[in-house]
Amino acid sequence: MSAFQNLMGTWRLLSIQFEMDGTGETVDAWGPNPTGWLILSAEGRLMTVATPGGRASPETDADAARVLKNMTCYTGMTQMEGPNRWVTKVEAAWHPDIVGSLQARNFRLEGDRLFIRSDPQTRPAWPDRLVTSVLAWRREA
Repeated sequence: MSAFQNLMGTWRLLSIQFEMDGTGETVDAWGPNPTGWLILSAEGRLMTVATPGGRASPETDADAARVLKNMTCYTGMTQMEGPNRWVTKVEAAWHPDIVGSLQARNFRLEGDRLFIRSDPQTRPAWPDRLVTSVLAWRREA
């Protein structure tokens, strides 16, 4: 069975942290109970959404901007690049700057847990810094 076949299915987000490049500072910006899902299909389609837990509905434009900065949502076709790395060509996303980009993820699978680490990249919440996303997921189906 290929590494990708082991990843196919539906995953629930358990945690997300952001590591700041250069300082090693770790930020748990989305709190202890983030909400998110990752779906990897047999055809290679990846779909994911991740948000802080317990978000309030925005009441102002500033609130709406904050909500948009503190989430991730994208989809695209994924290809394996070695035994523990995939790359997704983003076709649609919450933020237009990543549409058309290649999103590389390194992963480790331990039973029903999937641990993912991005390459350093900019994020809307930290546009002037390189950030590594570190996520833990639990298989749901």
